[in-house]
Amino acid sequence: MQVPSFSVWFVFSVTIGLFPSLIVLLESENKCKNDSRFFNDLYVPFFFLLFNLFDLVGRVTAGAIKPLFTVKTVWIASTARLVFFPLFLFCNIADSKLPVLFKSDAFPILFMIALAFSNGYVASLCMMMGAGSVQPKDAAKAGTVMVFSLTAG
Repeated sequence: MQVPSFSVWFVFSVTIGLFPSLIVLLESENKCKNDSRFFNDLYVPFFFLLFNLFDLVGRVTAGAIKPLFTVKTVWIASTARLVFFPLFLFCNIADSKLPVLFKSDAFPILFMIALAFSNGYVASLCMMMGAGSVQPKDAAKAGTVMVFSLTAG
């Protein structure tokens, strides 16, 4: 149960480190180039919609298909999500001193879809594995530990 509890904590630590704190600073490459509201004042709210939609898709997928990870390997998926920090930091962030390596608006959209899907998928797998990896008499305690890990993350 230690691996799923660490993994769910890590999933939410990475997510909170990026969303919404860094995501609200994203700017479209087309900002102020045209009169479209999407590229100006609706660009960041669109990312909130994307996150919630694909987080839900990830959660549903975790329960609908055979897990891609085991209790002992789910930590790999959890820690691999660290890659989202440099991916988003090299997008068009307002007042950033870092170079913009991903100029197209398609990149942060794809990164957000991957961040949200992996958040829902890996977190749901961890929560299912946590209580399922102990004896039935200890499942309630394991569930409590998993909720604590989720909340701490």
